[in-house]
Amino acid sequence: MIQKINLRLLPLLVVITCQQLTARIVSIKNNEDFETIVIKNNQPVILKFAAEWCGVCTTTQEDFEKVAKEKEFKNIIFAQINMSDFPKISKKYGIIGVPTFVYFKDGNVLGQDVGVQNIDDFKPELRSNIKKKFDPSYPSPKKILTQKANTFLAMLQNWFNQTKITIKGWFTS
Repeated sequence: MIQKINLRLLPLLVVITCQQLTARIVSIKNNEDFETIVIKNNQPVILKFAAEWCGVCTTTQEDFEKVAKEKEFKNIIFAQINMSDFPKISKKYGIIGVPTFVYFKDGNVLGQDVGVQNIDDFKPELRSNIKKKFDPSYPSPKKILTQKANTFLAMLQNWFNQTKITIKGWFTS
């Protein structure tokens, strides 16, 4: 059975579809938005602090939007805030340069990345940083250091156990 499509509605469908594709990034417009979206939310949030006058912020926006649309990150909320409009929030989180990406989980800061080292590497670096901050299977820096320290201590203990140390001489107190 063939259904008739009302062609007058087609432009409306196209507009709705395009809005859904670009609506993956939430703009923080007021303090209530910040509280609701970032602080009181139990989903992971990556918040991009930017400024209208920042050229790098504008240059990285397209890649930020592309990463936000990837299925791999569908459970992460991508948000952005204009630091010039929210100086108290910017100060609270120590924002001194833009763009700065702050990673939140349950209202707590997991980490932040300030600036962009290389525009060409921005997208893969952003993807990698998101995985490091939000993927529980990704080892934390503390865990990596602990593992390395334990390995080093085990090697030292093994060396001391296998090495015969003889001390010759007289010692006086």
